[in-house]
Formats: sequence, C-alpha cells, structure tokens
Amino acid sequence: MKFFDIDRFKEILDTLTRNKGRSLLTGFGVFWGIFMLLFLLGGGDGFKVMLNQQMGGFASNSAMIWSQNTSKPYKGFNKGRYWEMNIKDVEILKEKVPEVDIVSPQCFSWSRGEATYEDKSSRCNVKGLKADFAKIETPTIVYGRYINEMDVKQQRKVCVIGEQIYKNLFPGGGDPCGKSLRVDSTYYTVVGVDYRSGNGVNFGGRADETITLPQSVLRTAYNRGNAVDIIAVTGHQGVVMSSITDRMRSIIARAHSVDPTDEKGVMVFNTEVLFQMLDNLFK
Repeated sequence: MKFFDIDRFKEILDTLTRNKGRSLLTGFGVFWGIFMLLFLLGGGDGFKVMLNQQMGGFASNSAMIWSQNTSKPYKGFNKGRYWEMNIKDVEILKEKVPEVDIVSPQCFSWSRGEATYEDKSSRCNVKGLKADFAKIETPTIVYGRYINEMDVKQQRKVCVIGEQIYKNLFPGGGDPCGKSLRVDSTYYTVVGVDYRSGNGVNFGGRADETITLPQSVLRTAYNRGNAVDIIAVTGHQGVVMSSITDRMRSIIARAHSVDPTDEKGVMVFNTEVLFQMLDNLFK
C-alpha cells in the first residue's frame, strides 16, 4: 500500500500552479473561516468571563425582596398604597420558610451623602448591613476587614469604603484603616476597603461609591427606626429559590395587608433565574 504517491503529488502541484488566483482565494477563504471561528469562540469566552466577573461574589441561590406601591386593592386599601417592610419580617421569613438559610436585612440612607477626609471629599451612597450579608455578596477586601457581628451589636462607629471613595479620599494610596472620616455629620473609623466592582448587580447604589456601616449605627444616624429596605435571602443547599419565591411574597404581603398575588407590590428578584439565563445563553 502506497502512503505517498509522487505522481498524484505532481498533479496537485501542477493544478495549483496553473490556477494561482483560485488557489490563493481558496487558501485565504479557509484561513479566514478558521480565524473567524477562533475569534468568535475567544470573544464568547471573554464575554462569559466578563459577565461572571460582574456577578462575581453574588450567591447563585439568593433572592432580594423589597416593597413598592401596591398595584392591587386589598382588604379595603386602594391600589397605589405605600408601605415598607420592617425588622419583624426577617423573623417571620425565618420561622415560616424553613428552606431559607440566611435572611439579612439592608437599610439605606436614601440620599447621596458626602464623605470627607482632611481636605478631600467624595459623594457617596450609605448603606447599613449585618455581618451575614458577606455570605450573600462576598466583598473584595484589599485593606482591613468587613463589618462584623460585634460592630452591629456594640453599635461601633466604623465603616467600610468602596474603591472609588478610597481613591477620592486617599489619592496617595496606602492603608486607610484606623483613620477617621466624616460622613455627612458623623465621624467613622475606617476598618476596611472593598474593591467589589460597581458594574455588577448593585442595590442602593454602585458598590465602589458606597460606604457600608453597621446596620444598627445607620438606623440611629439616619433615623430609620425598624424599617427594612431590602431583605436578602439564600436557600439551603439543594433548594431551588423559584420554588419558594411565591410563598415568601405571600408571607410578607399578608403581614402588611398587601394582596399576596401582587408581584409589583412585593418585588422578589431571584438571582438564581439570572444565573440560569446566563448559563443557557452560553450553552
């Protein structure tokens, strides 16, 4: 059996040399097709990496719950009624939805504040969290630490600052932990710098422009009382969040005389669905 036929090789070479233009175009077409295939595959992988980075640190089995004006009348109340959640709703969810793991409330100042250090200043968003929120949305700490449970219990006047605030207030760089800065009219000690991206999923403002306080401190400083703006929830391992979304909405709604089917009155943002959409997109 011949593995190399010299006559056939000469015939192929003769054909190529007699049709140089066609041979050149055919070769270029093959090269261009392979190049575009590799380019699209590489671009798709890069796009996927970028999206994963934007969603990075966010628990894939989580949901966010918040209140809006009602869109349906209920129990004598007209639609369009304003209402808000409170700290009792956290305990209600823990008690009546055993499938949930972490239930962490969030509070915001709801007005753009101003952070000042020496002669530098920066506009900022201010939010109050509990320590367990770090298990739902993992911070990217480059200096110091995140808010912990003792900060919340002892109402310590400490803060974690976002990347852009850090760059605005400390343009020379270095570790800012232990330094005091003023946010609006109150002084706080910096305990950490969070470099989490401001381009991903953000609630209450961009992460890189946010100053995070212990929730107990924010409630006092901004007179928020027992109000809760968002409740962040994760499910136990193996729990499909979409299977308990309607039940969580119904429980919160009934506690505030809101129609349990009012999806606009009680908003539930299921991040699990978002992650599934991204996976299906690239599949």
